[in-house]
Order: sequence, then C-alpha cells, then structure tokens
Amino acid sequence: MSNLSIQQTQINYQSLTQLGNNKELLAHSVAKENGADDILFKTDSGTFAVSGHHLPVDKLEVGTRFDFQGQAAEVIFVDNQNNSLSDGWKSVKKNTPYALAGAVAVGVIGGGLTLLSGSSLPRALTVAAQLTVAQTAISGAVGVGVMAHAALRGSEQESLKALAK
Repeated sequence: MSNLSIQQTQINYQSLTQLGNNKELLAHSVAKENGADDILFKTDSGTFAVSGHHLPVDKLEVGTRFDFQGQAAEVIFVDNQNNSLSDGWKSVKKNTPYALAGAVAVGVIGGGLTLLSGSSLPRALTVAAQLTVAQTAISGAVGVGVMAHAALRGSEQESLKALAK
C-alpha cells in the first residue's frame, strides 16, 4: 500500500495509474462502476488515477490543489463507493436513526388518528409500535443489501489499469 498526501488528508491507496492520453472521460465511467474509491488528478505530466478501499474521499473536493512528485496537481474527479462490509455498516448506522425517527413520527400520527376515531390507547400504541418495527426492518434490509452488494465486488482497481499510458 502506498501513501499520497492531498493537503492534510493522507490517502493510503492500493493502485496508482498514469492514464493514457484522452482517457479521462472513460476513466470517469470506469471509476463509477469499478467498486473502488477513486481519485483522478491532473499534473503537467499527465492524468493519474488513485484507487483503493476506504480512501477518505469524502474529505476531498474537485478542484483541490496539492503537490505530486514535485509538480502542481489538481483533483478532477472523486468517486466514493460502499465497497466493504464496514462501509455498508457505516451507511446503515448513518441512515437508521432517520428511518427510526420517521417511523416514530408516522406511528404517533397514526396512533393519534386512531385515538381520535374512538379506539383505545393500547390500540394506538400497538399501531405505532408496528409501524416503527416495519420501518426499522425496511431500513435494516436496505443496509444488509448495501453490505452484500459491496462484499460481492471483485478486484476493482484493475479496470483503471487498462487505461494506463
């Protein structure tokens, strides 16, 4: 594993490829589909692609300038993939609280409407609990799907190497 510093962000990547001439647009397409985290950047000597898993690409923006092998470089493309079980789990942890909050809100509204229609409080609470459980189950299923999709991806970095100079 090699290391690249872009401003104060350390990038521990698995693959660095200098792209052939006029391969930038194709590299964008490949990067979106290859399952790896990718950063494309330009220097005076060419365009490069850095690929790997768990790259801190969320800290980078297109247009970020940095020094690469003594040359001025600029980030021209960043692609963040959920490419591991831990990335999938982070997605579940990030989105589940929102799903739960939505489920509780729907449950409370549904329970309130049930109460207004003359039903008893236990029935309203049961409806609210059922809706919360259903929303949580859906959120969990989506998260498991994200993790499974990420885990099934193969050796992604190789696809950008085909565009090498």
